[in-house]
Amino acid sequence: MAQAPPAATPRPARPTPPTRDPNTPGYVTAKDLPDGANAPATADGNFILGPTHNPAPEMTAKEGVPQGTVSTFTMQSTDSKIYPGIAREPNTFGTPDPNNPAKLIVTTSHPSSPGLPDLSSG
Repeated sequence: MAQAPPAATPRPARPTPPTRDPNTPGYVTAKDLPDGANAPATADGNFILGPTHNPAPEMTAKEGVPQGTVSTFTMQSTDSKIYPGIAREPNTFGTPDPNNPAKLIVTTSHPSSPGLPDLSSG
């Protein structure tokens, strides 16, 4: 049984990403150099180097282009009505498959709810 998607609500405008303004009081005084210029090798001090970049056009939202959302949730397998999970006998461990060391052979597991088919052999 699929969950119904949440009702569509208008998304608020994204906030402007934070930027550092080097002219803010409390910052170390720095000389802003023109784009493409480097500080002289003999100069001592703080410099702001370029180039100044324009935002990438593909990062700008466009009307008519779908905007996705990311949803995250955590669910315990015991809360599932379809698949309650696999339980392992206490203090038991798997053994590496001699033919494939990346595979673990677990023979001490069973469905966590009685009366369900055993899904642990797959």
